[in-house]
Amino acid sequence: MGQPVNGLGLQLRVSHVSHQKVKKVGGVDPQMSVGELLRSLVEVMDVPPNEPHTIHSTRAGRHLLPSELVGDVLEDEDQIELHPDISAG
Repeated sequence: MGQPVNGLGLQLRVSHVSHQKVKKVGGVDPQMSVGELLRSLVEVMDVPPNEPHTIHSTRAGRHLLPSELVGDVLEDEDQIELHPDISAG
């Protein structure tokens, strides 16, 4: 799962949960953690860095854990969404 295209990394389609911002991101290193990817996407997607977010994989139908490796949970051309991380209590 998650093999890079031509050794250049994964290509992902990223949107904010509102779908008002949609971008294609290329060259994503499959060996980086989901947490590292999230930190870079916050800047790319121009969302407030002080608001916590999670990554939701549309294909997997779940939120990804920050400790998971991108190459283990995502595939080339996957669509992912940035969701606000809402904690109760």
